[in-house]
Amino acid sequence: MLSHKLIVFGIFLSLLIVGCTKQSEIEKSSIDQKDQSETQSQQSKVQPESKEPEEFGNMAEECKKYPLPPDCNMIPYPEMRVYCEKCKELGAATESPELFTFPEPPTKSDDKFIIANPLDLSQIKSFSKFRSCVGHDYSGVNTEGEKEALRSMKHYITPLESAKKADIFAPFDGKVSEIEDSYPGKQIYLSSNAAGGWQFIFFHVNLNSEIKVGSEVKAGQKIGSAELTPGGSFDYGLKNFGFQQVFDSPFLHMNDFVIEEYETKGVTQENIIISKKTRDSEPCKLSGVVEQGDAFFAGYPEEDVVILKSK
Repeated sequence: MLSHKLIVFGIFLSLLIVGCTKQSEIEKSSIDQKDQSETQSQQSKVQPESKEPEEFGNMAEECKKYPLPPDCNMIPYPEMRVYCEKCKELGAATESPELFTFPEPPTKSDDKFIIANPLDLSQIKSFSKFRSCVGHDYSGVNTEGEKEALRSMKHYITPLESAKKADIFAPFDGKVSEIEDSYPGKQIYLSSNAAGGWQFIFFHVNLNSEIKVGSEVKAGQKIGSAELTPGGSFDYGLKNFGFQQVFDSPFLHMNDFVIEEYETKGVTQENIIISKKTRDSEPCKLSGVVEQGDAFFAGYPEEDVVILKSK
């Protein structure tokens, strides 16, 4: 039964992708047909509204191939609910609700999956805030499903001038899911065993020789370091690669033990994050420079950075 549930859910996700594409084509076709009808209204009779465009007919056939839940409201994803309703309007079959399972939102305890500090704070001078104007645009959908743009939804880390390097550590038990070039250094994605979909990302770091794609890591394990010139920085972030890519601050997913370590240095969940409302009202200014598709910001205010306490 469980495998049947997963198969049905997987089929439904695949159908959603196909359907969203078809829906976009349908909307475009409808607009084109409307414009054509208005242009020819004085010359010919408009087709009856009851006649469906060919694309709707094709979509109806696709919808009928797969089962749908009897109540579309049981689907936790807004885009899937819309498509479900459209398929039902077009005559798609429904099945018993017991055939369908959807992932539940994480509980508060499950959400605190960062159980080890990814840094040695004695080597760190400062952090940029989540949604800062530091660096370049790094933005997307937030955990509320809202699209954000022109802000940095990660954290830049500046080591102390006296530190020759900044060591990096696995923030949880998991594995290395991806490694990419990220000059200077590498970009590494770590997936958590305890939090499906979430991946912790280090940017511009040097990895230990044993760290490869697929390597298992343990919370607190040293995996590399950032070796930078004075005044240089590297960064880390957190993304969920589930139904859609979601950006969030790692600080919101640290357990009490880890966040208390940051608090002793003057970093709190309140002062390290700029709210969406505040950033929307005070947008980042672009420098006009675009490199490899990145839009860079024209400087940032002092309040976009938190400097750690020395003691």
